[in-house]
Amino acid sequence: MPKISGKSATPTAPNPGQVAPNPGQASRAAAKSSVVQILNQARRRHQHASVRVRPGGYDQTNLAIETGTAVPIGPAVTELLALAYRSNVPALLIGAHGLGKSEITAAAAAALKIKCISRDLSLMEPPDLVGLPKIEGGATTFLPPEFLPREPGDGGFLLIEEINRAPRYMQACCLELLTSRRLNSYVLPKNWLPVACINPKSEGYHVDLLDAALMSRFMKIEVCAAVEPWAAWARAYGIHPKIIEYVEGVPHALDESQGGSNPRSWTYASRALLAADAELLERSPNTIVTALSGLIGPVHTTALVRLILGTELALKPADVLHHWPASRSTMKRWKQQGRLDLLAASMRAILQWVRPEGVADELRGDVRRRGHVRAFVAMLPGDLAEQARGVLLELGYSFLIPSNPDLPN
Repeated sequence: MPKISGKSATPTAPNPGQVAPNPGQASRAAAKSSVVQILNQARRRHQHASVRVRPGGYDQTNLAIETGTAVPIGPAVTELLALAYRSNVPALLIGAHGLGKSEITAAAAAALKIKCISRDLSLMEPPDLVGLPKIEGGATTFLPPEFLPREPGDGGFLLIEEINRAPRYMQACCLELLTSRRLNSYVLPKNWLPVACINPKSEGYHVDLLDAALMSRFMKIEVCAAVEPWAAWARAYGIHPKIIEYVEGVPHALDESQGGSNPRSWTYASRALLAADAELLERSPNTIVTALSGLIGPVHTTALVRLILGTELALKPADVLHHWPASRSTMKRWKQQGRLDLLAASMRAILQWVRPEGVADELRGDVRRRGHVRAFVAMLPGDLAEQARGVLLELGYSFLIPSNPDLPN
């Protein structure tokens, strides 16, 4: 992936330690102060937002991987596509938007040293695929479009996207090309393999359900996002190192159903960070915050920019109540770094907030939020945990004290 800088796009590797060069202590301090003010405003505006969790609270992605119904985007999908090519079986990648299905197909082609031709069927009309008619020798034939390969050459993937979003009249001719490998008088050359990408109808997309007989002609590969293979790809393709660090440290960062963002959004966020320079950070810090918020959302933007600038603040009650997975990850990192100051400040904020009886009564009736507060107390280290338990016992709020602090939260 090419690196995007403030002036030009080149394939050079990104500087792993910065969003922008340091313009001097005074100007950097001013920029930090301005960004932090913007982040605090964003926190106040979105403190009541909640992360969506699937019914039952289980991790759908991990469950799919463990049961073998989905393959994480990364080397495993590349190997499957290579197997499909060697065995001459058309492949169908099925997965949510933004996973990188097209990119992984191109990467598999590059690994096999073959070509990859890609077209979006939903943007095409019949002549774009079938070609225009001509009369030759008293018979009507069709001139195939320019993008279709004519000679075998080194071979390649013919990747057709959005089949189930295209009109039925486009699906019919395209599926003939993908499965029978011919269209009227055109025949797909040897060493070329049809590949298709679709979004699943079961996930609520406005798509058609492909015919079961046609589906049976494909090697169906259901794909999903998982952190470890994504991080390996991200490091190889120059994704901003702070983006990788953040995604690896925050649960469900790649799962939109649980408040995260899809891999494509994180890639775009990386491009924005790599394009930012010191002058932009000083002159218009809200530009960076607004850009990232429009890509990965305000909650992740707040935490990510603080990680980049090293301007972390103590957790607030809203963080624990509404964004516990991210807050848990932050607490874990603070414990590893020995940041007892931030942990102690967070504890004081939570204990002050739960002190009124009205708040305690609300927590008694809300299992989810009560569980987050108990998990917060359980994660406090040593003396801080004892202090918190002592205050809660004094207030008569024993229901907020975890019964077994050694259990994972």
